[in-house]
Amino acid sequence: MKPYPMYTLLFIMMLTGCAAIAPDNDASISSPASVVCTSETDCIQKWQRANEWVRRHSYWPIKRSDNEVVETERAHSRLYSRTYYRVVKEGKSDASAVIRFEASCLPSVHCNPNTAKAGAAFVRYLQTGEDSGVME
Repeated sequence: MKPYPMYTLLFIMMLTGCAAIAPDNDASISSPASVVCTSETDCIQKWQRANEWVRRHSYWPIKRSDNEVVETERAHSRLYSRTYYRVVKEGKSDASAVIRFEASCLPSVHCNPNTAKAGAAFVRYLQTGEDSGVME
């Protein structure tokens, strides 16, 4: 028996397995975690904490940091599994705001650190000031 039909079958099985993973179920992109701040003082403190957390826990350099967005550069070279971050502050008509956290990596399913754990650590830090070792 020639090995070509077996390789063809194996190749088709591999493609089918990749196609079965829907983008919605991709573990490499976290659903946005969010924190609400209720006053100007609260928003200033939480936004400062957001900046500190991203700077402390990011492998990648900061790409943008202003009063609305803190974002790291995206993965490049061979380190695709290293997580990058984007935090957005969405102000409301009153003094409150919502701070949204997103984490992702390219194209790995196994981000380092895990995006869900990073999101949980980020939210905990904004709410309490307690920094957990997400990189461990």
